Amino acid sequence: MRECELISFLMNSEQLFAVFDVPASLRAILIQPLLNERAHTYLTKLDPQVSGDYTQLKDALLQEFKLSANVFLERFNTCVKSADETYVSFGSKLTGLLDYYLESRQVTTYEQLCELHICDRIKTVLSQGSLRYILSIESAKDRVAHKKRSDRRY
Repeated sequence: MRECELISFLMNSEQLFAVFDVPASLRAILIQPLLNERAHTYLTKLDPQVSGDYTQLKDALLQEFKLSANVFLERFNTCVKSADETYVSFGSKLTGLLDYYLESRQVTTYEQLCELHICDRIKTVLSQGSLRYILSIESAKDRVAHKKRSDRRY
């Protein structure tokens, strides 16, 4: 399972969970048999409480596959429709990437969305040195946020 496939898989799973009203307690259990070998190997290293909770498991998998906010934004901006892909499928892929980007940046309001969009636009005109500095700060914040989520898991 490549990183992009993981995102699509998780999005599809979440849509199905909503449609079929799957209880939260079953979600992690239901996706585990469908994960690839790399993900299964990683699961064996996780605390059972993490691997048994869908939200925590999803966060752990995204971290393991190194899918950060910047990766989601880059993939969203460079995503192209393949010849055999429908526009609906392509739109769904874009929606998933954007949803994960906004979730990873903890955007929950319209104001936060506007602020994030403006900040991202400003980054496109920064010098390389300034951009590297900003990205290093964001990366450190992402690691701290992930560490806090991990600490709450155990």
